[in-house]
Amino acid sequence: MTDPLIRPLRTAEIPLLRDLAEATFREAFAHALPGPALEQLLMGRFTQGKFEALQDDPEGCLRVAEEEGRLVGYAHAQPAACPGLGSAGLPGWELGRLYVRRTHHGRGPGQALMQACVDAAQAAGARGLWLKVWEGNPRGRAFYRRWGFGEVGREDMHVYGTLLVHLILVKTW
Repeated sequence: MTDPLIRPLRTAEIPLLRDLAEATFREAFAHALPGPALEQLLMGRFTQGKFEALQDDPEGCLRVAEEEGRLVGYAHAQPAACPGLGSAGLPGWELGRLYVRRTHHGRGPGQALMQACVDAAQAAGARGLWLKVWEGNPRGRAFYRRWGFGEVGREDMHVYGTLLVHLILVKTW
């Protein structure tokens, strides 16, 4: 096993990231979303244009994890107020995505991607990071707990007829 290389996405890799994002989302949610619901969600969520916009966001942090020349994970964080914390805007940045191929869980890419997002948020002057995690994702919840995130709320998400409860977690510094 080699340490993952964490770096910005190259424009030519957008189709590879789109494929990675779809594959890792399927790994995370296929058992929770009935087939048609998952397919409908994927059609609108993982488009070339959406990944181009993430890459072009000058305030955000889009990073990929590469091992042996292959993308194995990605993360995106950006300035955004946390719901329910008022106009103060704390903690200031949202970790909107952090996905790693199941074959690479526990091997370092997730840790390295999280650190890259924390570093970017701190460099931008944010006082913390927040995220939403599906309550049916015990591995992800444990990962965020180890990073010092604590629950501040919940959000019901209705996804094509399926209710997915997400926990809102915050880490401040």
